[in-house]
Amino acid sequence: MKLTTYILAAAGAGVLYFYFRKPKASNKSVAIVGDSLSLYPGGWQDILRFRYNWLTYNLSKVGQVTATMVEQYQNFKKPHDIVLIYAGANDIGAGIDKKYVYDNIRTLVKLAKEKGATPIIITGYKQLNNTDFQKRYWDYKNNLFSLPGIVVPSFKVSPGSVKDNVHMTDPEDHKELANLISEWALRR
Repeated sequence: MKLTTYILAAAGAGVLYFYFRKPKASNKSVAIVGDSLSLYPGGWQDILRFRYNWLTYNLSKVGQVTATMVEQYQNFKKPHDIVLIYAGANDIGAGIDKKYVYDNIRTLVKLAKEKGATPIIITGYKQLNNTDFQKRYWDYKNNLFSLPGIVVPSFKVSPGSVKDNVHMTDPEDHKELANLISEWALRR
């Protein structure tokens, strides 16, 4: 065979692998593990719930750190097919060592797999301003790609979209995040 044929076959296999590693999303039971970034009324999580007709269990709580998320998710007993993990903002804001945060997210991924669910890690958004928190949070998010599982990349929002430097309030940004999660991590 020619080198071109091998290259095309490898590329095709890569595309198929990427597509089939995504969980089928319609009519599934989904757990959401996170903090206030997963609680905005009508936000990305609600957009996905309606889009895919999900039964959702939103375990997110305002101010929650990843150690608490691990404990809470360990005790969660309802069957679910997918777990969306959007975590770390409160840890980074509190100055918790990001290696510890990554270990907690690895534990969440492991627990999800043990429960038979597909874990999806959400990095969220990149804001264009340069506060100390945003720099540390962006550094943390960039390294999420080293974790096992499906990791959804970040997208950019303008500084005016995140008035408190943490929470997206623009419905269009939530829609963009929902679309990114759909395209990157889910299949119909």
